[in-house]
Amino acid sequence: MSCVIQSYKQTAMSRLKRNLAIFFILAVAILGSLTMVTLVIARQELDNNQLSMQSTARLLVMENLVTTLFESESSQRAYTVTGQPFFLDEHWLQRRQLEQYLTQLLEAEMPAGQRRDVEHLADLVRQRTAIMDRLIETANTQGQEAVIAEIAGGEGKRSMDAIRAASARLTDAERRRMSGRSATANRHLIQLLTMVPMASAVSLLLFIIAIAFTLAALRRNKELVDELTETGSDIRLINQLSSSLQSSDSREDAAQILNHYMVELFPDKAGALYLMRASRNMLELTTAWNASDVAMPLAIAPADCWALRLGRTYEAASPNDLRCHHNTDSSTAYLCVPLMAQGDIIGMIHFRDHSMEDIKPLAQFTATHIGAALAGISLRETLRQQSIKDPLTGLFNRRYLEETLEREMHRAKRNNSPLSLVMLDIDHFKQFNDRYGHPAGDLLLKEFGNNLRAHVRGQDIACRYGGEEFILVLPDATAAQAHERAETIRQSLVSLTVDYQGVRLPAITASFGVAAYPVDGDDWESLQRLADRALYYAKANGRDQVATATDTIEQDSRVVNQ
Repeated sequence: MSCVIQSYKQTAMSRLKRNLAIFFILAVAILGSLTMVTLVIARQELDNNQLSMQSTARLLVMENLVTTLFESESSQRAYTVTGQPFFLDEHWLQRRQLEQYLTQLLEAEMPAGQRRDVEHLADLVRQRTAIMDRLIETANTQGQEAVIAEIAGGEGKRSMDAIRAASARLTDAERRRMSGRSATANRHLIQLLTMVPMASAVSLLLFIIAIAFTLAALRRNKELVDELTETGSDIRLINQLSSSLQSSDSREDAAQILNHYMVELFPDKAGALYLMRASRNMLELTTAWNASDVAMPLAIAPADCWALRLGRTYEAASPNDLRCHHNTDSSTAYLCVPLMAQGDIIGMIHFRDHSMEDIKPLAQFTATHIGAALAGISLRETLRQQSIKDPLTGLFNRRYLEETLEREMHRAKRNNSPLSLVMLDIDHFKQFNDRYGHPAGDLLLKEFGNNLRAHVRGQDIACRYGGEEFILVLPDATAAQAHERAETIRQSLVSLTVDYQGVRLPAITASFGVAAYPVDGDDWESLQRLADRALYYAKANGRDQVATATDTIEQDSRVVNQ
């Protein structure tokens, strides 16, 4: 019996060993098969991940290329308008960067079809740089008027539109490739998860580490795709923001545009935009977003902000961090990003929330675009002010007057409201100039302009017509009200004192002529002619007085009757 039992045990042991051997062989076979399949899929995914990284690099290079081209164009435009050499130096520095980005893009690995599109984009960029070179040469040899005439031809705009279109095509094609690679990554994930149940407990145990590593790699790849998708969305928003700012005419328009796009770029962060005053002693709150429950200061002194003092982004993440004087609340984190243009601080973006680390790179990238755009807006505002303001008195000039009179006359007719015109002339100004000299005369004109501004309403328009002649446009003012306003200004000249080189200059007087719509005329040319005639009537009758168009009509009637 014992021999039978022993034999049975030996047989069972042999059978167990045989089964274990078969099981082991099967496990090894399954393990080997799964290993081979996993290696193939992992290799494919590694190649797919490498292609995704290459696409990311190409997208960033294309973005830097287009951004640098815009900055180069802005510097060229600033040079051709102002003639300042440092704008030209900045332009050539950006051109060198542009060539580096072109080289990187052309040397990058890519499909043959995409390379043709990239080479086409490179040709368009070189054409645009050739146009900029031609504009610079025109500015150097023929002057600003020739540059303006050449820009008006629209060749530069058409070239930039073609570059934008080519860049958009490349970017869209790259994103489609990224989407396909994301689908490939998901397909690989499904294949791996399908093979796992086919393995035995031993195979599952052996493969668990490899699967974990593979899943981690897939997750990392998916996170990269998601991050790239989100970054692409942010880049599109920033491009739209830059394009909108480029078309803005004033800081007020820019503030509305920024408020709209900053809510989309930073939906969960309270923020505010501060711009530097012309005096450069204070930054004023221009706009705020997501800040209904946050008290943003209305003004910030440059010395009260570490970002402005250091000239770089400053973040206070914990209560123990050194905090700016404009935000001493230690319960929240904040981020201050200075807005720079040509090395000068023009403003600051301020964010508040519990954490700032997730938005810091995007905030700095956005600030770079905003700073350049706001600098361009400021330059355009300055040029516009120079074109419509008299440089000596600070009043509007004759060109602005002619545009404004026609507009105000249309408005008066549309609203059936009065409109008055006052022409005034400083009495004996030529004698004053001959006696005290032109510098003293210029000082007198400047103080006379300040006096006019002090005695007009916000909707009134004060202009220097030429020499010592001035015009006031008074919307919604009748002839009687305009006469009263002119009389007030005339009497105010008694207290007008001007000191020149330590000497008190003599008091001056002025003569005034008033004409009003609709009682005196129904178009601005008639009003101006009648006001001028009333002015000469005032001068002919002793000066230092206010005359109206009615006075001249009564004088004409007396002459006829005689």
